[in-house]
Amino acid sequence: MILTALAAYYDALVSQDKVPLPGWGLGKISFALSLSPEGEPLQIISTMVEVQNGKKSQLRPQEMQVPEPANRTVGVLPNLLFDNPAYILGFDTKAGTDKANPVRTRQCFDAAAALHISLLESVDSPAAKAIVSYFKTWNPEAIASNPLIVEHADALKGGGNLVFRIGGAYAHNDPAIRAAIHSSVESAQADAPSLCLVTGKRAPIARLHPKIKGVFGAQSSGASLVSFNAEAYNSWGKEQGANA
Repeated sequence: MILTALAAYYDALVSQDKVPLPGWGLGKISFALSLSPEGEPLQIISTMVEVQNGKKSQLRPQEMQVPEPANRTVGVLPNLLFDNPAYILGFDTKAGTDKANPVRTRQCFDAAAALHISLLESVDSPAAKAIVSYFKTWNPEAIASNPLIVEHADALKGGGNLVFRIGGAYAHNDPAIRAAIHSSVESAQADAPSLCLVTGKRAPIARLHPKIKGVFGAQSSGASLVSFNAEAYNSWGKEQGANA
């Protein structure tokens, strides 16, 4: 009863646009990369907002509803439609220091390019076409001499996340792109339907869940309340969420 009531409450909050849809989450966004319809970078725009902190005001990243962030550890794993400068621009925030890692930075950009091209190339939307064109033509190797990057280099070294902006609108709000993401999420889970104990309906099983922050004694980056990390936990050949 309690779980069913919580599920109904979530649906009510979604209808009021107070919480993200399934497959979406809140991202802290510091910049918007404005692209032309041909995918040429035009501007890097600050999306920071002024927040009152006691008697002082501070600039902080703006929270936006974006596709669910990836569960990163140490590997290269891009987010969709938003990410840090390494993934979106191929910009090494540690450049000029002994922690610079141009090889990994290029790997991050290439991974982001592959993800966006694979999902958006068939989407009939000016925003999707601009992003695909951007990732196909942008050259991180020439980033040091690019006037736009040089102008914003100091700010980008802070590592804040960027989103895409085309024609004055954010790409993650584009209806055609959102539909493509929704379809991708459904197809990824469609091979494992099961009975939901909350709604009583047969539905795709959530293979992974986002980490929960604020759990006492856990890492500040978030924790999984339940996890499986060995073959012994794969009862009846089921893995991860299918075994929970």
